[in-house]
Amino acid sequence: MVVKVDMEQAYDRVRWDFLLETMKAMRFPVTWCNWISACISGPRYAVLINGARLPWVSARRGLRQGCPLSPFLFVMSMEYLSCMMREYESRQLLGFRPGMHTPRVSHLLFADDVLIFAPASREAACAVRRILRAFEDSAGLKANFSKSNVYFSNSFSKKKSSIISRKLGMAIGDPPVYLGVPYYCAPD
Repeated sequence: MVVKVDMEQAYDRVRWDFLLETMKAMRFPVTWCNWISACISGPRYAVLINGARLPWVSARRGLRQGCPLSPFLFVMSMEYLSCMMREYESRQLLGFRPGMHTPRVSHLLFADDVLIFAPASREAACAVRRILRAFEDSAGLKANFSKSNVYFSNSFSKKKSSIISRKLGMAIGDPPVYLGVPYYCAPD
């Protein structure tokens, strides 16, 4: 099965403490972490109502859209999700081998969308839910289940696909198209 996960308000939800801890885990120098902290937590905002400015407020989380650093910082946040997926991949709960002697591929990341490849099973569906829940708890990034889909091969049982889709809390997508390009699931 292929699970397409849309991250809800991706840039707006990144927790700063999580991002800085991720940078430390990636062995960024303390100086860099301090610079990034100043860049993301420094800006203040004012709201104008009928031309009158309300008091200044500071954001508590999120990355500014349009800031040249934001895409790189978001990718660092998503690297944590990649590490979580690789752990499940090593236990054979996620991923597939595109060729006989090739490494397993468990997921692909495109901006704020995630493609997860997994066996079509309840165990894999539970693993995907656990990963997404844990990632939301730590990073603040939340899966938008109403915009996410799960795809199965045409030969897969409709009854089993319904059970797995309910377990994931996602609709069954048909036909699978991503960024305008169709992709197909191999028979399960």
